[in-house]
Amino acid sequence: MFLLLPPVPGPKIRGIDSDLLKKGKLRE
Repeated sequence: MFLLLPPVPGPKIRGIDSDLLKKGKLRE
């Protein structure tokens, strides 16, 4: 989750971000 904190330029990052956030929320 910490890897998502730093701003990384790239539309693909946003897609992965949403996926990780959804998985992270499900885990929590």
